[in-house]
Amino acid sequence: MRAGRTEKAAALATKIGLAIKDYNSAELSRVNVMSNAKSMWSKVRQLTGRSKDQAISQSTLSAELLNDHYAAISTDAHYTAPCVKSTCNNIDASSHVSEWRIFNILDTLRPTSTGLDNIPAWFLRIGSPIFAAPLADIMNLSLSSSTVPKQWKSASILPTAKVPAPYSPADYRPISNRPTSVISRILERVVVRDFISIPFLT
Repeated sequence: MRAGRTEKAAALATKIGLAIKDYNSAELSRVNVMSNAKSMWSKVRQLTGRSKDQAISQSTLSAELLNDHYAAISTDAHYTAPCVKSTCNNIDASSHVSEWRIFNILDTLRPTSTGLDNIPAWFLRIGSPIFAAPLADIMNLSLSSSTVPKQWKSASILPTAKVPAPYSPADYRPISNRPTSVISRILERVVVRDFISIPFLT
């Protein structure tokens, strides 16, 4: 670097960085992120110069092996299941979530990813006057019985290679390309708000 050219080089590097940023923003703005996540990530790989081809065909791993691996690392070996309640539900437990509260949550739902049940957020928002009462009953039953419906816990996991040549289950990162259902995430918000956040605020 010649003497006295350092500042000019720094200014030029800044201009180049801004030009690259503007170009990448323009390219990404042409992709509909909400409806086509696959195209978005393809565009990201194109802009960053990363390739999706990672020699996955050479791997002898099966879906069962990956599933067993993810189940093993996400399960607490020291977990003890709670005792089944032998008492009947009281009025407070069966009416924890009100119909009006569920209606407000549904009526203000933002666009979000659809779960495996294929029920979109916009459909729940439009039908909130009809869905509020039965959903409130289901959620109250779930809370009072300490049971979550199996369908609400299901999600689609896409294994993504962490290394160029993956050969073991640990070489893959589980990415949720289809999350849990919107209804399940609504119940999660209720539980976090009422049973997790409040005790620390008081």
